[in-house]
Amino acid sequence: MSIPCKKAQSKLDVRSTSLQRSDKLQPSIENLPDVQGYATNDLFVRHPIQKHLWKIVGRADDVIVLSSGEKTVPSQTVSVLISLIDLALTQSFCMISYNVVELSHEVGDNTLPSQWTESNLSSWLLSWATNVRTDLKPTVDLFAQGFDSLSATYLGNRLISALKKSSKPGIQRISSLITQSVIFENPLSNH
Repeated sequence: MSIPCKKAQSKLDVRSTSLQRSDKLQPSIENLPDVQGYATNDLFVRHPIQKHLWKIVGRADDVIVLSSGEKTVPSQTVSVLISLIDLALTQSFCMISYNVVELSHEVGDNTLPSQWTESNLSSWLLSWATNVRTDLKPTVDLFAQGFDSLSATYLGNRLISALKKSSKPGIQRISSLITQSVIFENPLSNH
């Protein structure tokens, strides 16, 4: 049986298939405007050497028929997803930027230790870290407990802000030595 092909609008020799009603073929759905029949919207190109062979190259309408029989149009789905992702990223960026600015200047109740002993310093650092993420254990790596680069940035900014607010110039100068890598290199508050 010969299946008629219509040339699709393209610079290439791309064809679309339409099944026209005949004595041998009676499509249950008809969607052709000019004759009785069904357009599949499948797009084909002729093989360059074996002219009787055709290759499916896509669809005219981008519809994907799932194994369940449900149809989906990826271009519509993608544009909706991109819009939602753009909105979510914009909102997340605004919230993160706001929180970084707010938290980097916040000192709260974590005043500087009165004495710079290892024990006092360890408690002070843990109190700052628990402001970023609660229920931390001082002997377990911060990053194993859920800290990430953003948490390290929050913690570093809070420590720098607290040290800069000291009345002692020597402690203020120490704030310039705290970088994000210091948090990564010392992930335990008791070290």
